[in-house]
Amino acid sequence: TDGGSSWLKNSIPHALYNDIYFKDHYNGLLITNKTIYKTSDGGITWSIHFTDTLTRFTTVSVKNDVLASAWGNIYISRDFGLTWETQNIPDMEIRGVGIIDSSNIFATSYCGNEIENYTA
Repeated sequence: TDGGSSWLKNSIPHALYNDIYFKDHYNGLLITNKTIYKTSDGGITWSIHFTDTLTRFTTVSVKNDVLASAWGNIYISRDFGLTWETQNIPDMEIRGVGIIDSSNIFATSYCGNEIENYTA
């Protein structure tokens, strides 16, 4: 509220944080290696929203409430994380995702030497 002149430390579970996204002033997602946390009060409190112990979340990309976060798989939600579908991209360690629209999602590899287009 003061343009970043002062900061308030909130109680977020200790983890390796990879990405954060806020849809508006209240609703946001925090990405860690195994868990996606969600807030609905502007980051004052966070709760576990989605966990997958078999993957490593690296990034979140949002456009019109479509999210994708991945390491080896793309996780897609069309309802801001209430439900998820998983798309495997064979032979590609996904590091980053970008969304054009709900039907076209691009993924880059860990080393940045590959790019794939996933059509939903």
